[in-house]
Amino acid sequence: MDTEALEMLSSILKVKSRVIEADIRELAWLWDETIKDARFGDPRLAYAVLQSLSRSYLRGHGLKMGNMQGLLKHLPVESKVMILIVGHVSEKPMFESLHQAGVTSAESFISILKAYRDVKDEVSHVLLKGESGETE
Repeated sequence: MDTEALEMLSSILKVKSRVIEADIRELAWLWDETIKDARFGDPRLAYAVLQSLSRSYLRGHGLKMGNMQGLLKHLPVESKVMILIVGHVSEKPMFESLHQAGVTSAESFISILKAYRDVKDEVSHVLLKGESGETE
């Protein structure tokens, strides 16, 4: 695991880095179990579950994220937690459900999510254009 990110989280959350590391392993397992139980390999679902787990974890450590200002304030910390979890999952072959959803590295997971977003944006654009009667 990324020791620099672990140390950063350790100082922010005021918890020993070895505890953070154990927590990351537990969160990765919970993430995989949730996706496995959903029986659905959509990377957007995987991302939503990862985000929820990360936010719940940080809220449990006292970070207040009940409004947009709080979410934005703690976004860098949330990102570090998510990257650590994705990194752990991508290194371990036991996370089969997440690997099928495209979590083989942080870069591959981000590119898959962007591809889904690009398609959605294009469909929205085409539909809006069709509703307004525009032609090319």
